[in-house]
Amino acid sequence: MNEKIPSSELSPERYIALAERLSEFPGILRFFGIEEMGYKKLKAESDEFPGYATHIDTLIKRFETEGIKIVIERGKVFVLPFFSNDIENDSIFPRFLKISDGMGNELKLLIRAGKQPS
Repeated sequence: MNEKIPSSELSPERYIALAERLSEFPGILRFFGIEEMGYKKLKAESDEFPGYATHIDTLIKRFETEGIKIVIERGKVFVLPFFSNDIENDSIFPRFLKISDGMGNELKLLIRAGKQPS
């Protein structure tokens, strides 16, 4: 899992292929946090629409205790707590994750590419 592709060169097809590789990873991916601006956006949405989906603070606790996994559904890439299959309520997009030292290169690439305008 060490492919070195600049995120600016990652086509939508390669983004999905990368996400598919990560979704097939047999273990738990470590959660390194959510970037500050992403957290503020997700927190505002969670507070504005309570009960619509799992609150971001609850999701973060689950990410911290369970770890994460990458899931693809209908051509979209999601991050879920490892033990969840509830994309509708328990997911965020990879672009909200914080890139950190110790994180695998493919996950870093997926996060960076998710931030790129289509």
